[in-house]
Amino acid sequence: MARTKKETTEKVEVKDDKKELKKELLDYINKDLKKDLDIYIESEVKKEFADILEKRHKKEIRSKVRKIVFRDIIIVLLLVVIGYLCFAIYEDKDIKGFLNIKNNDQTEKKKEKVEDLPPTLDELKDKYGSYIDNYFLPENSTYLEDLYNKNYNEQLKLSLVMNNIDFSDFDTEDDYYVIDEELLEKKYKEMFNEEFKPISFEYNGNKIRYFNRLSSFVTDSIFDKASSNIVREIIDIKDNKDTISITTVEGLVLDNVLYNPKTKEVITEEYNGNILDYQDSLETVTYVFKNNKLLRVE
Repeated sequence: MARTKKETTEKVEVKDDKKELKKELLDYINKDLKKDLDIYIESEVKKEFADILEKRHKKEIRSKVRKIVFRDIIIVLLLVVIGYLCFAIYEDKDIKGFLNIKNNDQTEKKKEKVEDLPPTLDELKDKYGSYIDNYFLPENSTYLEDLYNKNYNEQLKLSLVMNNIDFSDFDTEDDYYVIDEELLEKKYKEMFNEEFKPISFEYNGNKIRYFNRLSSFVTDSIFDKASSNIVREIIDIKDNKDTISITTVEGLVLDNVLYNPKTKEVITEEYNGNILDYQDSLETVTYVFKNNKLLRVE
């Protein structure tokens, strides 16, 4: 069936309308819709970014709050301590002890460390060296060899006692001494950790006899107190709590000549004053003390 001119014209117009609509639709998609999408996306991004900023801000606020709370707690504690100190000062309490607790702890720790270190020989000499001062024999003593042979006998001890007694306390006659037993006994008990046993002995080349019926020691001559040319140097001290052991090197010096005190052998004719230089050729003695009294010789 043949189309009329009118129908053909209408059909062409419809087709043109579709093209125009399609064009408008494409223009909208390319321009307006894209623009709207850009605006939407930008809005959403801004919103999300704002949410992130808000969360971070809230986190910072919480952190600041915690710091403020901690600071306030410290301030309160300091106020409590200051208040206590003020109260204690008012009440005249021992503030020094309160303030020095930490310092005292550190001091105690330092003391413990120092106490852990063994004392030096010089420190032990300062503490115990004087113990042997009153225990010496003269070079001509009968008991010198006994001492260096470690024969710690009663006569040796009585001879040591005589070095520590005032001779003016002796009763004298024209040619002899009478020495009261109690005089030697008292000094003996000060020097030794043993019971006193009065017996005859020799001192400074003189025989001193004990007479039981007189309760006295009697000599047959008047003599001077002995001096000693024995030199000695402490080389070791041991503190064993119950006993103190003092070891010495000893020699005999006469006219600058050094002798072995036991054998009287000449060690050097030009003694330099340092006995330790000749230690191997001299005598070694260990004096053992208990309660500041000579217990034995080793």
